[in-house]
Amino acid sequence: EEERNARCIACNSGDSDETNELLRCDNKLCRKFCHQLCFDPPITQSVEELMELLDGEFFCHRCACSRDCLERINQHFQTSYSEGDNLFEDIDDEGF
Repeated sequence: EEERNARCIACNSGDSDETNELLRCDNKLCRKFCHQLCFDPPITQSVEELMELLDGEFFCHRCACSRDCLERINQHFQTSYSEGDNLFEDIDDEGF
C-alpha cells in the first residue's frame, strides 16, 4: 500500500522508471520517498549500483546528516543514543 501511494517529497510525483526511481529512506522514523534525479546533486547511478555503494541502506539527506551528528555526539560524549531517542531530555545547562 505504502509503495503504491508513494510520492516524491521534492516534486510530489509518484511516477517512477528505471532511470529515475523513487528511493525510500531506510530511517524507520522517516521512510519518505524521493526520486533519484530530485536529489541535489542528482543520483545518476543505477539503484543497484547505489545500494552496493551504500551497503544496502539508503538515507535521505536529512536523515544521513542526523545519523552523522548522532554518531559524533556518541563519540564525543561516550554515549549510545540511537535513532528515535530524545537527546534533548538529557541536556541541561552544562551539556550532557
